[in-house]
Amino acid sequence: MTRAENTEEFIKQLKAKYKEMYAAILPIPYIRDRCYLVDKIFVNGGIEFLPSNERGKETWQTIDSYQSIFDDSRIKSSRIILEGPPGYGKSTLTLQMAYDWCNKTSKSRLDGVGILILLQLRKMGGVTSIFEAIRNFILPHDSTLKLKDIQNIVTECRKTDSVLVILDGYDEYPDQDQETDVRKILERKMFQDCDVILTTRPSHFPRNFSPYTKRVRLTGFDEEARQKYISKSVTRSETNDGNIERRLRANPVLKDLCQVPLFFVMFAHITQDRKDDLKFNSVTIYFQYMVSCFHKHMQNKIEKKDLREKYEQLEHNHDNLDQIAFENLRQIDYDLVLEKNQLLEKIGENCYELYVRIGILVEENVIKVRDRPGACNTPFIQEKKQVRFYHRLFREWYAAYYLSKRIAEFPAEREHLLKELPPSKLPDTYRFACGLNYTAAEEIIRSLELAGNTKFKLLCTLERDGKVDNILNTLKEECGDRVNIRNDDDILKQKSILQLIKIASHYKVSGCFLNVCNDGKKLSWRAW
Repeated sequence: MTRAENTEEFIKQLKAKYKEMYAAILPIPYIRDRCYLVDKIFVNGGIEFLPSNERGKETWQTIDSYQSIFDDSRIKSSRIILEGPPGYGKSTLTLQMAYDWCNKTSKSRLDGVGILILLQLRKMGGVTSIFEAIRNFILPHDSTLKLKDIQNIVTECRKTDSVLVILDGYDEYPDQDQETDVRKILERKMFQDCDVILTTRPSHFPRNFSPYTKRVRLTGFDEEARQKYISKSVTRSETNDGNIERRLRANPVLKDLCQVPLFFVMFAHITQDRKDDLKFNSVTIYFQYMVSCFHKHMQNKIEKKDLREKYEQLEHNHDNLDQIAFENLRQIDYDLVLEKNQLLEKIGENCYELYVRIGILVEENVIKVRDRPGACNTPFIQEKKQVRFYHRLFREWYAAYYLSKRIAEFPAEREHLLKELPPSKLPDTYRFACGLNYTAAEEIIRSLELAGNTKFKLLCTLERDGKVDNILNTLKEECGDRVNIRNDDDILKQKSILQLIKIASHYKVSGCFLNVCNDGKKLSWRAW
């Protein structure tokens, strides 16, 4: 084929792969027959950028949508880091970008992009070449295009059109410490004339990246974004729209969780068809309900009584999975990823099959590449299955089972067990553990009190009791006439104060003012 024909075929194959990806969005992982096109469910949540500041102070500024990344002169750069906590929609946004490029939508700012390359970094362990990654992970196995063809196509396109490279999930990239093309691209030692977007979690940045890199972050769903999602993707009925938002307002403990788009989406889809009001007095109670929905949906489809009973038993007996999740909590900045055979050996075939079928565990095919000695250094390609939790919060949920049981049975181990689990990084593990086991909660709350985490201790007490009644008097004291948040307060304290104020406001126990102290300026906010 001619070079022009190669280029045309290359772009055709890229678009075919991206279509597979963006046409198979599962808002609820256990309902496999309810797939969505990304454009049908994507909603702009909160998004901010960090302007260049000679004084070195971080003052984030709001932008209207992700489109501003491509046309706002304040953000325009050949290197952009897109950051956000787990579940905030980073990967979904990259698929929306791929959709825009493939379909040349009228709203798209990607019209001038000749080639878009989207790579999921978690699958690229052992693959040092970007061109090899394109060949192995994007193009079909029977593609006639060779590595040299791909390199030539990308090189030629860079001369006439722009090339956009999206590297999704640096926080899950196995080869961060290796000398790879990904590292060279981030340091701008390679693909200098290409635009590159890297997604990652705020706590996990590359050690070295170009000084000209701009930072953009996703801040989650506010009320407006939630309403847009409900109207666009859940129901067209205004009555049902209002029901979902009303249920959320009736459950103030879920407000913080539902700022995370992934969990708001689950909440909206799970509750849309229910006619009764759902009351969740703690995050633990809601998570128990959500996990039970995963199980019950599948059990209702099983006709064989013995199989259904087996799965019902496994729903409540998952000790080995709990221990694996707990052991991997020490890898705070990484998702738990195990090879399928290793996990099968540890939790058993029945348990493995159940949790994959309901979507709490996710299987992925990963290509492993290693070089064999020889004149041509021929790559040896091996495909393996890896397994991870659907979201890291599910890992924390099952780890909390292990933690709570262990502390309840062996209180003397409390200090040792909690030592490597900082509440600032794993607050949900603490809250879940307190909600799952009263005896363990007493020990954990005592530990938090000794450490001076009084605000977070209240949230854990709420989880322990499963109701607000027992902390109302303390809420009145903590959320009295005025509450201060300083910019030098740790994140756990700031978040705990905000959550407590929302709860206090809902139950009308406080008419407090919140003072946000930032760079010497005070901003007042009335709770109710």
